[in-house]
Amino acid sequence: MERKAVLGIATTVVPTTKGSLFERMVARAGEQGVDAYLFHPVNPGLRTGDFIGRTLSDGHQGGRWVKAPFGEPGVIYEDVYVHLVGQGLTRSLRRYAAARCIPIFNPVIMGKAGMSRMTSTLTKSGMRSPVTRRVEGARTIRDMLEAYGAVYLKPSGGHGGNGVMRVRLRSGVHVVDCDRWGGAKGFHRELSGRDWEDFVRRTVMGRPHIVQQPIPLLAHGGGQIDFRVVVQRGRDGAWKLAGIVPKVAQRDGVVTNLVAGGRRLTMQELESRLDVLRQTNAARNLEKAALAFSRRLSERYPTLAILGYDLGVDKDGSVWFIEANPKPARSLLFPDMRRKTADLAIDFACHLLEVGQAVHRPRKAVRHVGRMVMWRTSRDRGPARLSTDRL
Repeated sequence: MERKAVLGIATTVVPTTKGSLFERMVARAGEQGVDAYLFHPVNPGLRTGDFIGRTLSDGHQGGRWVKAPFGEPGVIYEDVYVHLVGQGLTRSLRRYAAARCIPIFNPVIMGKAGMSRMTSTLTKSGMRSPVTRRVEGARTIRDMLEAYGAVYLKPSGGHGGNGVMRVRLRSGVHVVDCDRWGGAKGFHRELSGRDWEDFVRRTVMGRPHIVQQPIPLLAHGGGQIDFRVVVQRGRDGAWKLAGIVPKVAQRDGVVTNLVAGGRRLTMQELESRLDVLRQTNAARNLEKAALAFSRRLSERYPTLAILGYDLGVDKDGSVWFIEANPKPARSLLFPDMRRKTADLAIDFACHLLEVGQAVHRPRKAVRHVGRMVMWRTSRDRGPARLSTDRL
């Protein structure tokens, strides 16, 4: 009997509810002839090769979750919360995958500053990019304020709108607004002189930040609008649209994140209220821009498979890049979109299993070149080749 391929889904979530996304993923894998297991990223299998995880008792939706041992996965889907990744929880897992030449998705990608620089060079993607600078001190912010009158300060590695600040200069006074700070309620401050300098030193310079020009976003009900555009790769490796969700900030709000006071609408609801979206074919333009940029990114990151863009649209219908997240929150999506993201994640894992068959022979690690792994198989002759995965 031929042994089934194994997909490992790394997560800290213990599934308990019926109809969860993980239930759908495991069932979808079964439909594709693949055994899927959920496992904690800090797993004994990283030392022994004998993993412990959870799977559905009968492999179908509606089955019981049971603990079960499994062998080394052929592909790993790293689905750990972004703040835990930032704390280093998946570091050992990624080292293990690199040493064993196991494809792992999503890979670690460039931060907000690098992403903004990249979008500014990609005119073919159809996206405009706001002027973005890395904050090196109060002077960086001052120069941007003098140019634009208002700026947005964003912490590198931030998520959920946490720590994003809007600074407006009014008669020499810095008016600072933040919707969410430290996972709690935000603040409003008016600072000048030494108070402003102290604020920058204590609050901004304590961690890397970028500063961006404001984008002329469309608004509804006094709150600015942006769009979460989620794209993923499927069984054929091509990028596909999983869904578009408009987000509206609270009146005069800084960010549109739901946890920071924003709200979501369907694209149909918003199009019925804002004629410009229909007139400029905004939905199609958002999809086209996200797919074009994703194709370019996956040239650099071969196992990149999931991206959630925050994009804006101005009154002329132009698409603006705000940021891209390789771990977009599924809770923001509507049910049909969530199911599609689950299916596409499994489909791409199957794609990696298929295209990786030729290199899933015994290998000897040769050396690391930057963040790319060099390897040889036992049958190779000649120079070492580059694997298709990154640390």
